Amino acid sequence: MFFKKHVHKISSAVVLLLIYFATLGIRVHYLDQKKGLHVDEGLSVSMACYNDYMWFSVNYPLRLPYLGKQIKEMSLCDTEKEIFSDLKNPWKDLRDPAHTSFYYMLFRLSLARLKTGDIQQIIWRGGGLNLFFFTVSFFSFFVWLRKLFKDTPAIPYIAVFCTFITTATISNTLLLRNYQLQEMLFIIFVAVFQHFASNTYLQDSARGLCLRFSVWLPIMVSITALTFLTGYYAQVFVGLFVLSRVIACSKEKKYAEIWTYLFLLVLAVLLAQAFYSHYLLGFLSGRASETVGSFLQVSMVNVFSSERIAWLALYKYYFTLPVIIILLGLFLYVAFNKSKPRWSWQTVLPFGFALIYISSITYLSPVKVLRYSLPVFPFLIILPMLLLQSVRDKRVFRVWAVLLCVAFAVNTYSSQNVQNIFSDKITENLVFTKDTKIPVFVICRNFWKYADLVPYLHDAQTYIFIDNIADILEYTYPSFYVVIENDSELIEQIASINKLDFQIGDRKEIPFESDYVEYEPSVQNYFSYIQVTQKRK
Repeated sequence: MFFKKHVHKISSAVVLLLIYFATLGIRVHYLDQKKGLHVDEGLSVSMACYNDYMWFSVNYPLRLPYLGKQIKEMSLCDTEKEIFSDLKNPWKDLRDPAHTSFYYMLFRLSLARLKTGDIQQIIWRGGGLNLFFFTVSFFSFFVWLRKLFKDTPAIPYIAVFCTFITTATISNTLLLRNYQLQEMLFIIFVAVFQHFASNTYLQDSARGLCLRFSVWLPIMVSITALTFLTGYYAQVFVGLFVLSRVIACSKEKKYAEIWTYLFLLVLAVLLAQAFYSHYLLGFLSGRASETVGSFLQVSMVNVFSSERIAWLALYKYYFTLPVIIILLGLFLYVAFNKSKPRWSWQTVLPFGFALIYISSITYLSPVKVLRYSLPVFPFLIILPMLLLQSVRDKRVFRVWAVLLCVAFAVNTYSSQNVQNIFSDKITENLVFTKDTKIPVFVICRNFWKYADLVPYLHDAQTYIFIDNIADILEYTYPSFYVVIENDSELIEQIASINKLDFQIGDRKEIPFESDYVEYEPSVQNYFSYIQVTQKRK
């Protein structure tokens, strides 16, 4: 008996590790295919390394020729200096009030002792950090699910496979932003919060509030603070859980617990402020004002548009057509056999709050991008698992389990269904880098947009930054390219030199790589390029 028990534990651990390495391997595969950065990922590098270039306030030295290799080394990663002293800058002020510094400090640590203009090295460093976050997410999610479905030991294994094989969670790992960290801490927060709420650490007394301080209270405060520091939308997710407990405690007249949860929130905010000195200032940022504006501007057009985008994203990246077909069949089987799912607040709330979070964040966010919702996608697996748990016949259970795993996995094996790879940025979009003998003039007024251009400049090509189209007249190159920000005034200026001794070609826009849901209206591209030649006299 003792021997059989240990064999079962070993075989279970082997199965879990096989699932982990399968989901890890497919992430490494797509990370290897990742050839470009979203513009915001470029800005992530600037924030983490505290660069002056490729940011909002500083342009490159004007009218001086630089090789692309020099520009990229100036702009991207130079972290050969002392690490911990370098972390003081983002801790004091990240320079972007819409973001907190937690992820960017960790990203900075992952880039330690690296000086390069090669984005592939940055992708692997940042991707490695995200793979670590994924690993913690995977095993934390499994542990939580094992407690949630303790009567059906196979469910956690099926759930982690189906969850982390989806293109939604894979896309989240590939993006060098804070959302994989947020996914990890959302999972840990839910697990710790449910443990905290399910145990009696609080007591009412005739004298009023009486707290039995245990090790779980400071842990709960710390986890909540770290969750807040993953991004300001995390407050919505945390707030839903706290509000649910406040309502439950009100019905049960456990008023001491209500005050404790409010006290927990206050302590978490104070701890977040201590960790990042500009945390509270984020509530006054421009992005916060835009979010409040979206909330106050109640319009049915915005509501329907947002919900349409949210549900279409769910359909494309998680509940795909094969998954929906299998779930409908499973539902009909369960209903026909009159089996009842084992609902509980520990299962219903995370699933329900994930749906509410996706809908509300899509509505509130000024830009409707998938990444804001990705951290809660793992919790959506709870509904399929509740249906699967209702199947009593073991052989039938295995059949439905295999069908679910296959249905979730099918969408993964096409890179077209995985976001944040950006493989076309170098190979197709930047035509002007093909002939390195032709110099390139660059003019841009919104300097942060360089993050969508500079990482892809050719090492051996010459680039000259200018702030006025007339500066081109000072040079005698027989042929050159002009890369220009898509600004109407600048476009008119470039057209005007056609009347002089230059002949300009057609203006071609450089496609902007976006993580907008494809059903969202198209986004304006940042740059165009034009080939210019001197007229023969």
